[in-house]
Amino acid sequence: MEVAELYTQITADGLGSDLHSFLTKNGSISLDDLLKWIHVQENGRHILDFLKGKFSKVALLEHHSNSFTFKMSKDQSSVGYVFGLLEDLKEQYSISEYSVIQTSLE
Repeated sequence: MEVAELYTQITADGLGSDLHSFLTKNGSISLDDLLKWIHVQENGRHILDFLKGKFSKVALLEHHSNSFTFKMSKDQSSVGYVFGLLEDLKEQYSISEYSVIQTSLE
């Protein structure tokens, strides 16, 4: 990702809203913190792309700091299948914790 492209994403309501808020309050950020932020954003994007390849509908519902909330269609998949997918991604994308919830009508 080019720096100019990254800069266009750092907006109050866009992907970089957490970084935008930090920069608005503090006016600067360390290179280390910027690189960590880029790493988290890229990992989140890769996970979203991966899930889009596995489910017919995937949406990013929330994203704050290093926390992402995705909503996926069931597509004949069990909760165990989703846990397995995330376990396979843990090391590659530095996932420290996750949860899977299946909504019901009850």
